Amino acid sequence: MVCVERRGAGKSRNNSLRPGINPDGHDGHDVVEWIAAQPWSDGKIGMWGASNQGKIQYATAMTQPPHLVCIMPAETTPNTREYDNLGISYDQVYIGGVLRLELLQKAQRSKEGRAGQPGGVPDQISQHMLDDGFFDQRPEGAPTLLDVKVPIMSVGAWFDNDNNRVSINLFMRLQSETLEKMRPHHRLLIGPWIHTGVYTDEQQGELYFPGAAAYYQKREKQFYDYWLRGIQNGQDETPNFTWYQMGENAWQTSDTWPSENTGEKVWYLHPDGKLSADKPAGSGGSMKFTANPDNPVPTVGGMNKRSNYGKGPCDQREKVETHSDVLLYTSPVLDEDCNLQGDVKVQVFVSTDAEDTDVAFRLTDVFPDGRSLLLRDGILRMSLRNTRKAYEFLTPDQIYEGVIETFPVGYTIQKGHCLRLIISSSNYPRWDVNTNTRNKLGEAKAAHNKLYVDAEHPSALILTTGSK
Repeated sequence: MVCVERRGAGKSRNNSLRPGINPDGHDGHDVVEWIAAQPWSDGKIGMWGASNQGKIQYATAMTQPPHLVCIMPAETTPNTREYDNLGISYDQVYIGGVLRLELLQKAQRSKEGRAGQPGGVPDQISQHMLDDGFFDQRPEGAPTLLDVKVPIMSVGAWFDNDNNRVSINLFMRLQSETLEKMRPHHRLLIGPWIHTGVYTDEQQGELYFPGAAAYYQKREKQFYDYWLRGIQNGQDETPNFTWYQMGENAWQTSDTWPSENTGEKVWYLHPDGKLSADKPAGSGGSMKFTANPDNPVPTVGGMNKRSNYGKGPCDQREKVETHSDVLLYTSPVLDEDCNLQGDVKVQVFVSTDAEDTDVAFRLTDVFPDGRSLLLRDGILRMSLRNTRKAYEFLTPDQIYEGVIETFPVGYTIQKGHCLRLIISSSNYPRWDVNTNTRNKLGEAKAAHNKLYVDAEHPSALILTTGSK
């Protein structure tokens, strides 16, 4: 094994000494070919590593070193854009049109603060709150996935801060955009981990997922043995997708995602705080909640980069569910397992007295002992409810429909547990707070919102569910 860090890490000289497109890839190309030329090498090279090390694998594969045989990037995405120093796209840094403040605070080692304000994230990010094409810029000659000509075993994580929708979408691109003869050899494995939590069976948030790391290591060995050592161990007969179904704590497989045995389950919100399969009756049902930028609902767990806000499935009772600006909706005790296998989204009908506001949700698994552990969260800037390319500001007291989308998940809420949906206007600092005005860098004001839950405006939790 040869361990190499990217140029500029630690006290080494930085990438500016090798300017141009794909500098990490060209360095990786040189390293691969140097290793292949050594007397102790058999000339068949595979690459391995997570996060930035995974990005370097993609970058290296795009340069097509002759002796590179396969790569196994974990919890990462390739850099194929001009803005490669952060390695992100618009949909990664803005979710629902709202800046992922916590992610960039960590990446830039900045102090907390609203976007564009002293101590906040870089101005160049905050100046592109709309999907204006800035993140899609690519210089002429930049590499693409079509330049990758080796098998890829991609590894994702349900609580990775790079988010698993990117992992799934990337895998679908690998199957459609890479060299045609390579497409049948790519695989995707998604485990129950937080970012870089793949290597050992340790606590992820407040839950343990036994055996996950051991299985990952088994599949890792199978992949490298097959491609590097020529061992016929069934690697090429494994299904395209392998994922860890949390709750059941078991690995499942399919050639498609979601699997063919999935459907949609709708839970409607009711004025009495219940989640029910029945639509609400009557009219005029609404519940008030406030978007107060000076007292945002705090982040507790989830797909975070910084550990001081918690990572993974964390209990929401103490700091979130007791907050004055949240609404809670809870299902009856389940009489059968609820198998989440795919997208989670929330349809909301909202009015406000402001020109703009955010609506956020958190989905939790309520255990019989009362713990309310976070599974998924999402947010939507209502002025960007129809498009991320232009603001459509709100008329006070008019009712607007919006759909809050978030990341897919594989999790079984067990019989005897409950589902809980938490609605608020903030989840800070995971996401930046809204000024609730047209000026997103100006002075913030409180917005007084209403969530409608009646027959004409059936706000609902929409789940993709599957059979066992």
